[in-house]
Parts: sequence; structure tokens; C-alpha cells
Amino acid sequence: MHEVLMPKLGQTMEEATVARWLKQEGDTVTRGEVLLEITTDKATLEVESFHSGVLRKIVAPEGAVVPVHRVIAYIGDPNEPIPEVPTPSVQVASEPAPTATTPSPPAAVVEAPTGHARVSPRARRLAQRELVPLTAVRGTGAGGRVVEADVEAYLKRRSSLRVTPTALKLAYERGVDVLRVEGSGRGGKITKADVVAGQPEQVAAVAATLLEPSPMRRIIAQRMSQSKATIPHYYLVMRADVTELEATRRELPRRRGVRISRNDFLLAACARALREMPEVSCRWTERGIESFPNIDIGVAVALEGGLVVPVLRGVDKLTVTEIARMTRELVGKARAKQLTPDDYAGGAFTVTNLGMYGIDFFIPIIKPGQSAILGVGQVAEEPVVHLGEVAVRKILKLTLSCDHRVIDGAVGARFLEGIRTGLEHPE
Repeated sequence: MHEVLMPKLGQTMEEATVARWLKQEGDTVTRGEVLLEITTDKATLEVESFHSGVLRKIVAPEGAVVPVHRVIAYIGDPNEPIPEVPTPSVQVASEPAPTATTPSPPAAVVEAPTGHARVSPRARRLAQRELVPLTAVRGTGAGGRVVEADVEAYLKRRSSLRVTPTALKLAYERGVDVLRVEGSGRGGKITKADVVAGQPEQVAAVAATLLEPSPMRRIIAQRMSQSKATIPHYYLVMRADVTELEATRRELPRRRGVRISRNDFLLAACARALREMPEVSCRWTERGIESFPNIDIGVAVALEGGLVVPVLRGVDKLTVTEIARMTRELVGKARAKQLTPDDYAGGAFTVTNLGMYGIDFFIPIIKPGQSAILGVGQVAEEPVVHLGEVAVRKILKLTLSCDHRVIDGAVGARFLEGIRTGLEHPE
């Protein structure tokens, strides 16, 4: 019998949360196959199996917080005896009480009202796949949590009904329980009109949808709230003329055999500015102001359900071509959920870019443990005075958020000017 242990994926990792089991008890597992996903304090990671066999027992259920090197499952032959191991306790963050100012979810996201503060990930996936509004499901798990068996029980009862596909989809979107709707179609079939007329109070309740945050979303909420509550932000906005940079960037692939993005030049410019102004490469602590020994820069990467900030090490010692290669490697690992905690630990500064979404400029929130972050918008052609004449130039807007405990306004202004100089003179 092989023990599956909670892995230690970085020097700073002490525990992790079991986010999702991709294999269930009784499933065949092959060495190297992804077994589960875990969530650390910064990212969701995939864990591969070191053994082949049958997943005999899951010791740590989804939601369990487990220290590293503790047993979370057993893999073995079908008839091997399973050792007795206590199940780790499940720690769940408390839900804030809804208020009148709580925003509704984006209109573009079609999500049935849950009606429950807690829904297991497997129950949610099954409900979404089978169009089951979770307001109609009674939770039998701990604290009224809706588990997969509850959704399956609802589906068994619903299987005796005749419902048109349109009515089923509408009922899901509006949180209407079709078990309580009387069908007016042939043979008692439930139609779209029956759903609309059957329970108008449930239709109105769609505005009060309650979604259970993912582990990643909880981490983001906690860290961003911590940042805004404890760091006195101020903001500086500057325009950079990147006409020459864009021309240089178009030439570089032919000259060096690698595609270099605008973000790679940004990272190089930030690294040079940090080297010239080490007072920005610091952070506030209760013991005093700590300076970072190396120029390590984080790059915000958007993922489904959140974002992570992997860190490039020693950026001031890299060429722009090396920056491009390292950035693509880290972004690829982030999107494949292969980052380790060491990949996103530390960092003296962060760059976050929303220009690819058509954003002109925005005000980013400082990552806890740092003192500044650069928000980058899109490049837009604008008429400007250049060399005494009006010309159309490519303009990039930059927003620098600073911690006023560490960086005074004049220091932040000179630092941002240094970034602009690096962008306007890319060679």
C-alpha cells in the first residue's frame, strides 16, 4: 500500500487545502497522472501520482487543510488492507453577511442561485452540467452543505417529469424548482410558460444569487482587503511615447529569432529603474524598512477564476531576449497549474498589464509584502507635439501605485520617469 502525501512544493510551503480530487476511490491511477488539485496561500496547483494502482482511500476530503508530508490518500492493489488514519479537519472561512451594497455577479455569467452558503465543488459541477438550480436542493452535509448525493437525489425525482429543454434551461437560470411547477403541455409536460408563471417569487429572487467563492477567490479577497486596509496607497499617472519601441520590437524577431512582447521591454525598463533607485525596492515591516537584495519582479497572470503573480529573478541581469523566454516559461507553468510556491514567493515589484483588453489605464492594488505596482494600459495612437510639429505617435499610459510609508511622492515620480525613459529609448 502506497501513501499519498501532501507535497512540499516550495521552501515556504507549510500546508495546503485540498481543492479538488480528479480521481475517486476505486479509480485506476497511473504514475505521473494528475491525482488532485491543491490550493496554497497564493495559487492552485496540480499534484501528480508517484504510484500506479487503485485509489483505495481518500483520507483528506475536498476542503481539508493539511500540513505538508501528511497522508492524504492511499494507492494500492484492490484487495490490500487500508490502514486507519484520522481524517484531517476541514476548515472553512466564514461567509460575510450580505448587505445592500454587495454587488451582484456579472450579467454575462449564467449561474443559478445557490440558496446555500456552502456547496461542495462536485455538487456544483453536477448541478451545472444537469441544469439543477441549487435553490431547489436540500443540503444534507455538515452545516447544511449541498453534496453530490443531494443533487443526485434531486435528479432522480426530476427524472419522472416531462420538461422541454427550453423550460429546463430557464428554470435553472432563474432558480425555479420544476418539481413544484404544474405542466400545461401535452401529457402534463412542463413548458417555458409554466416556468415563468409557476413561481414568480423565485424568478424575482435571481437578483439575490449567492455564489460560494473558490479557494483562489478567497485568497485574493483576503490579500486585497489586507492591502487596502493596511497600505496607504497613492497613485501617479504618466504617458510614455513608445513609437520607437514599437518599431524596435517589430525588428527584434528577425534579428534575434525570438518574439519579444511590449511587456518584456516594460520589465527591462522597470528593472533598470529599480537598480537606479533602490529606495523603491523596499517594504514596510514592524521592525523597520527592509530592502530587497535582488531585483525580482512579479508578473500578474490572469487565470480562470483569479490570478497569480509568478516572479522573474534577477531581471536587471537579463537581456530583453532572456526576459522574454523566462516570462513565457513562467506564464506557461501558471496556466498549466505547474507553478511551485517558490515560483511566486517574494518579489520587489509587480507589473500588471490590461492593455490587451482595451483598457487605457487603471489603478492597481499593491501586493502585500511590496511597496509599489505598475498598471499598464493599451497603446493608442494620439496627436502630439513631437520635435516642434504635430504628429501621430503611439502613447502608453502607466499608473504607479505606491506605499506612502516607504516611497514619498517625489521618489515615486522619479522612479516612474525612469521607467518612461527606458521605454522611450529602448536601444
